[in-house]
Amino acid sequence: MLVTAVQPSKQPVLITNAARSQQELLRARHKRYLLMMSVRAGLLVVGTVVVSAYPSRMWAWCCSPAGGVIYRVGSTRPHS
Repeated sequence: MLVTAVQPSKQPVLITNAARSQQELLRARHKRYLLMMSVRAGLLVVGTVVVSAYPSRMWAWCCSPAGGVIYRVGSTRPHS
């Protein structure tokens, strides 16, 4: 009979339904906030360039906030 040693895993096994720690929740919120602000800043730069290069396309600049509102409202609805 051959006996081998079992090495413990490096990650603990989750055996409860405990909520994540406050530190983990805060870190996730910070990441999401930074991502959201980066996207908004990028879109602001793109919009500024489009309006500067093509003043006749001012409609695109005026419609972009409406698109953001529609996206945000759609992402806050509860999932079924």
